[in-house]
Amino acid sequence: MFVGVRDFPHDERLTVPYAVDDAVDLAHRFALDQRVGLIPPRNVVLVLSGTPQKDASKQRLTQLKEAGARIVKDATSGDILHLLKDQAASAGDEGLLVLSIASHGFQHNGDTYILGSTSALGSAETSLRAATIVDIAAQAPRSVIFIDACRDRMGQDSRGSMGGADTAAPHIRRMRGVRGQVIFYAAAPGQYAFDDDVHQNGVFTKAVLDGLNCEASAPRGTVLVETLHNFVDREVRHWIRDNKKRSVNPATQVSMEGQTRNMPLSECWRAPGPRLRVSVDRSTVTAYGEDTRPLWRKDFGEPIVHAETADLDADAFFEVLIGVRSHVIALDRDGQELWRRSGEPMTLATFTTGDLYEKHTNQIVALWNDTGTSTSRLTILASEGHERAHVDYASIFRHVAIGRPTNMHAPRIAVASDNRVLMFHAKKLKPYWQKRFRSGGETIRELRILDGDHDSRRDLAVESSGGTTWFTFDGKILRQSTRAAWQNASVRR
Repeated sequence: MFVGVRDFPHDERLTVPYAVDDAVDLAHRFALDQRVGLIPPRNVVLVLSGTPQKDASKQRLTQLKEAGARIVKDATSGDILHLLKDQAASAGDEGLLVLSIASHGFQHNGDTYILGSTSALGSAETSLRAATIVDIAAQAPRSVIFIDACRDRMGQDSRGSMGGADTAAPHIRRMRGVRGQVIFYAAAPGQYAFDDDVHQNGVFTKAVLDGLNCEASAPRGTVLVETLHNFVDREVRHWIRDNKKRSVNPATQVSMEGQTRNMPLSECWRAPGPRLRVSVDRSTVTAYGEDTRPLWRKDFGEPIVHAETADLDADAFFEVLIGVRSHVIALDRDGQELWRRSGEPMTLATFTTGDLYEKHTNQIVALWNDTGTSTSRLTILASEGHERAHVDYASIFRHVAIGRPTNMHAPRIAVASDNRVLMFHAKKLKPYWQKRFRSGGETIRELRILDGDHDSRRDLAVESSGGTTWFTFDGKILRQSTRAAWQNASVRR
């Protein structure tokens, strides 16, 4: 059950801008995300007052409706209590209840209260007592509760302008030895919950979403309640430090009963499923299954810069990535568009994919060029298409490769212009080393990662018009099949 109270018809000053987005985004993560998927969509109830603000949340709400989720509008306190009793009862003896509430909150006589759409601020009689919510949720054998609301008096810094186990994801079966309740609070006692206007979510909810997306630590490939809390508290603390210029410790609070700290919430990777292959004919891309039979064919109406397949989110389903002049486009196995990312006003030179952060997921490293100013931008895109990082250089980059000397080393990014090559730190986007041709006449044509001297360590092969130079990942020349000379270089960042 996912509650988002954005609108309070009797008092517009109480509006919580992204409360509905919070509810919808969490419902989508728990029901339709392949890594979490703990709640079958038909068992989801969304209790909302207002509408989502960002386009992505609007699309997710549509997807949830189409998948069978129930939508209840105008979320009054009575609606919330009535529906919560039904959901707790329907969890059964082996089920899991997930409850999230995004709204206003306050404290009165030592108790925490949460507002429904018709509640009056500070009125315990018209609001929901948090202890009552927790008691009802405890009827389920396992419950995970997220409360993204203030836990003290309202102020200018606070939010707002003033199933069955067998049908869920595999890791729910690992919960059979876990009983009890987990409660995540967006704010520590006496503190406030905040909104993130950039991502259009509550700061706390955004951290929960990112943590479940395997940015939290994942021992043995699984995000646990404890590792999620550690990640969320750290992220909220950092946001408050950076945006409110003050320190809090802790920033959030959690209550964990018994062994619930080891409850698995997100499965970060699965064994790869059937692979895909793509071929490009000018503006047309054809996708093939493992049995070489065509799955689909699409004409993008303009020349394809590059196309490849990758399991971006480690859910065992491969995606297809298409690069055209102005966009990188991600499609699912069936050819349906998942997202697109623009580099405008720059144009796409090429892209590649790789596991930059050693999370078993894959990121996209794209090179965008502005020939008018002779500048390039290297952009790292996450599996959902949002930008993770970028760096600009006063040079035109044309080639990119991802690799590492051994599996014990961190991944690195190699990029090349016509006459120079750089090796970047994948996380910091700072170059380890840079080399350029000592004189003109040579043009770099390709970068490849391979073992150049058969010592069980990978190297970087730089193929140029005159031959190939093999570099170690430390920038030393192993051997050459070209007479071209190299020298250390610098590029204006």
